[in-house]
Amino acid sequence: MRICFSDLFSVSFLLSGKHSLQYFYTATSGLPNFPKFVTVGLVDEQPFTYYDSNIRRETPRQEWMAKSVEEDYWERNTQISIGAEQNFMSLLEQNSTVLNDVSNMLKGARNKQANMLRPNNYIATP
Repeated sequence: MRICFSDLFSVSFLLSGKHSLQYFYTATSGLPNFPKFVTVGLVDEQPFTYYDSNIRRETPRQEWMAKSVEEDYWERNTQISIGAEQNFMSLLEQNSTVLNDVSNMLKGARNKQANMLRPNNYIATP
Protein backbone atom coordinates (compact mmCIF):
# COMPACT_ATOMS: atom_id res chain seq x y z
CA MET A 1 0.00 0.00 0.00
CA ARG A 2 1.26 3.49 -0.79
CA ILE A 3 0.11 6.75 0.70
CA CYS A 4 1.18 10.03 -0.85
CA PHE A 5 0.40 13.52 0.39
CA SER A 6 1.21 16.64 -1.59
CA ASP A 7 1.22 20.35 -0.85
CA LEU A 8 1.20 22.86 -3.69
CA PHE A 9 1.19 26.63 -3.55
CA SER A 10 2.57 29.45 -5.68
CA VAL A 11 5.04 31.97 -4.42
CA SER A 12 5.60 35.29 -6.21
CA PHE A 13 9.06 36.82 -6.10
CA LEU A 14 9.63 40.53 -6.69
CA LEU A 15 10.80 41.12 -10.28
CA SER A 16 11.08 37.43 -11.03
CA GLY A 17 7.53 36.49 -11.97
CA LYS A 18 5.58 33.55 -10.65
CA HIS A 19 7.18 30.37 -9.36
CA SER A 20 5.78 27.22 -7.85
CA LEU A 21 6.91 25.56 -4.65
CA GLN A 22 5.82 21.98 -3.93
CA TYR A 23 6.67 19.45 -1.24
CA PHE A 24 5.86 15.77 -1.64
CA TYR A 25 5.73 13.48 1.38
CA THR A 26 5.51 9.76 0.65
CA ALA A 27 5.18 6.97 3.23
CA THR A 28 5.24 3.37 2.04
CA SER A 29 5.23 -0.13 3.42
CA GLY A 30 6.13 -3.45 1.91
CA LEU A 31 8.24 -2.11 -0.97
CA PRO A 32 11.64 -3.82 -1.03
CA ASN A 33 14.67 -1.62 -1.80
CA PHE A 34 12.65 1.59 -1.39
CA PRO A 35 12.77 3.97 1.61
CA LYS A 36 9.77 3.84 3.92
CA PHE A 37 9.54 7.65 3.89
CA VAL A 38 10.63 10.27 1.34
CA THR A 39 10.25 14.05 1.07
CA VAL A 40 11.10 16.02 -2.04
CA GLY A 41 10.92 19.79 -2.40
CA LEU A 42 10.39 21.22 -5.89
CA VAL A 43 10.74 24.75 -7.22
CA ASP A 44 9.23 25.15 -10.69
CA GLU A 45 9.01 21.34 -10.92
CA GLN A 46 12.77 20.93 -10.27
CA PRO A 47 13.86 19.07 -7.12
CA PHE A 48 15.88 21.28 -4.78
CA THR A 49 15.81 19.29 -1.52
CA TYR A 50 15.51 15.60 -0.61
CA TYR A 51 15.18 13.44 2.52
CA ASP A 52 14.54 9.73 2.96
CA SER A 53 14.32 7.29 5.85
CA ASN A 54 17.50 5.48 4.77
CA ILE A 55 19.85 8.48 4.72
CA ARG A 56 17.94 10.39 7.46
CA ARG A 57 19.39 13.72 6.33
CA GLU A 58 17.89 16.60 4.33
CA THR A 59 20.15 17.17 1.31
CA PRO A 60 20.31 19.73 -1.53
CA ARG A 61 19.42 18.63 -5.05
CA GLN A 62 20.52 21.85 -6.76
CA GLU A 63 23.92 23.52 -6.56
CA TRP A 64 22.30 26.94 -6.09
CA MET A 65 20.47 25.61 -3.03
CA ALA A 66 23.62 24.15 -1.50
CA LYS A 67 25.38 27.51 -1.92
CA SER A 68 22.54 29.77 -0.77
CA VAL A 69 21.76 28.44 2.72
CA GLU A 70 23.75 27.87 5.90
CA GLU A 71 24.46 24.43 7.36
CA ASP A 72 21.90 24.97 10.13
CA TYR A 73 19.19 25.09 7.43
CA TRP A 74 19.91 21.43 6.60
CA GLU A 75 19.97 20.39 10.26
CA ARG A 76 16.71 22.23 10.99
CA ASN A 77 14.98 20.71 7.96
CA THR A 78 16.37 17.27 8.78
CA GLN A 79 14.63 17.52 12.18
CA ILE A 80 11.40 18.65 10.50
CA SER A 81 11.56 15.70 8.09
CA ILE A 82 12.26 13.24 10.92
CA GLY A 83 9.14 14.54 12.71
CA ALA A 84 7.09 14.26 9.51
CA GLU A 85 8.42 10.72 9.01
CA GLN A 86 7.24 9.70 12.49
CA ASN A 87 3.78 11.21 11.90
CA PHE A 88 3.33 9.71 8.44
CA MET A 89 4.54 6.26 9.50
CA SER A 90 2.09 6.34 12.42
CA LEU A 91 -0.75 7.23 10.02
CA LEU A 92 0.36 4.50 7.63
CA GLU A 93 0.41 1.94 10.43
CA GLN A 94 -3.09 2.96 11.58
CA ASN A 95 -4.46 2.87 8.04
CA SER A 96 -2.76 -0.47 7.34
CA THR A 97 -4.44 -1.99 10.39
CA VAL A 98 -7.86 -0.74 9.26
CA LEU A 99 -7.29 -1.91 5.67
CA ASN A 100 -6.09 -5.33 6.87
CA ASP A 101 -9.23 -5.67 9.02
CA VAL A 102 -11.46 -4.72 6.06
CA SER A 103 -9.55 -7.07 3.75
CA ASN A 104 -9.93 -9.97 6.20
CA MET A 105 -13.63 -9.20 6.60
CA LEU A 106 -14.12 -9.21 2.81
CA LYS A 107 -12.18 -12.46 2.43
CA GLY A 108 -14.41 -14.07 5.05
CA ALA A 109 -17.55 -12.81 3.29
CA ARG A 110 -16.28 -14.07 -0.08
CA ASN A 111 -15.47 -17.50 1.36
CA LYS A 112 -18.90 -17.74 2.97
CA GLN A 113 -20.58 -16.72 -0.29
CA ALA A 114 -18.49 -19.21 -2.28
CA ASN A 115 -19.48 -22.01 0.11
CA MET A 116 -23.16 -21.10 -0.24
CA LEU A 117 -22.93 -21.22 -4.04
CA ARG A 118 -21.09 -24.53 -4.18
CA PRO A 119 -23.32 -27.40 -5.41
CA ASN A 120 -24.18 -30.01 -2.82
CA ASN A 121 -22.07 -33.11 -3.18
CA TYR A 122 -24.48 -35.24 -1.26
CA ILE A 123 -25.27 -38.64 -2.64
CA ALA A 124 -28.73 -39.81 -1.83
CA THR A 125 -28.73 -43.20 -0.18
CA PRO A 126 -31.75 -45.48 -0.11
